[in-house]
Amino acid sequence: QIGCVLKETQVVNIAILDVNEKNGFSIFNGKLDEGEQIFKVDFNEIKNGNYYLSVSTDKQQILRKITIKNWNLEFQYWSFL
Repeated sequence: QIGCVLKETQVVNIAILDVNEKNGFSIFNGKLDEGEQIFKVDFNEIKNGNYYLSVSTDKQQILRKITIKNWNLEFQYWSFL
């Protein structure tokens, strides 16, 4: 999940960018009302590696380095006796 809190209605662009800050995986691009906003993201759709989380509005831009590590598990159900 990715969340943000807005003090007023704004146009927001949230994306995952590669290490060159290009080729974004768009999470959301549009108008959001004030208040808390939560976005569910399936990071399994993104290859393992280093990326940037970009959140931008007309008043602010945030760029945060993130690392995605997905493990392919053979079992979806575990039972311990």
